[in-house]
Amino acid sequence: MEEDILRQLLTERNYETFVALQNIDPGKLAFCTKICSKIITSHFCIVILNKSKHADIPNVKIPNPNVHLEYGMMLSFHKHVIPIHKEAETLPFNIHPLDTIKYGPGNFKQKVEAAIDDAILRFSTKEPPGRPIGATSDVMKYFSFSGMRYSDITEEWARSIFPLGQMHGFNLFDGIKGIIFFGYFHDEEPREIVIRVKFLLTNIDLSYRRLDALPDDPRRDYAYTILDQISIEVLVSEDAPQSVMTEKITEFRREIRNVPVQLHRPSDIERLVRQEYESIGF
Repeated sequence: MEEDILRQLLTERNYETFVALQNIDPGKLAFCTKICSKIITSHFCIVILNKSKHADIPNVKIPNPNVHLEYGMMLSFHKHVIPIHKEAETLPFNIHPLDTIKYGPGNFKQKVEAAIDDAILRFSTKEPPGRPIGATSDVMKYFSFSGMRYSDITEEWARSIFPLGQMHGFNLFDGIKGIIFFGYFHDEEPREIVIRVKFLLTNIDLSYRRLDALPDDPRRDYAYTILDQISIEVLVSEDAPQSVMTEKITEFRREIRNVPVQLHRPSDIERLVRQEYESIGF
């Protein structure tokens, strides 16, 4: 079950999966040709640390020494590792202190999905996420023409919601169109952009849920008013598969509140800015 779920999640994110237990190459030392080389070239690794059945005594479960060897190699190569095991089992003493994702009945997919998305961001982000927007860029002109401005995060309302998107590289604007988290991500891979939007949507939804749990808080209505104004806009590359990305984002939004998300290509922004210049006779 775990392997099937992992394969599905990785395939959905356009990642090729390599399972160490499969694709044996007859006549060759499997560890060297099949496992070691794959560890070296992988973006990140997932290790299932559940105990295995004893070969001679099926009722006895023991730690799998091969998995532990591979785990050690992943760490030695400084790979990002996602170690997982059933919460009902105990880990051996030598890996017990290491952070491990523990799962139980019904929450495996939820836990590993978040860990995989985080691993993809860690691998593909070579610099702090997001980039400053130049004052003369078409993006800044687009927001100015739309009656928007960079939010002043010294103001209490902005300071309270800015962190929802900051760690994932979103800029914050406010004005006539309400409040916009803007992702300046046109140089990023589509799957990374989708994951960043997903994280932001999750953070916004979590803020709503926290307010729902505070019915007696006198500031709750004001906080709802702020959250209700939020929308998300993202600049993607010119050749980005917008329809596929929109479909994925729509899937995420089915389980949370409906926060509007709009994807722009650079040519879309350029066209809108050009229309504004033409409207004033230039």
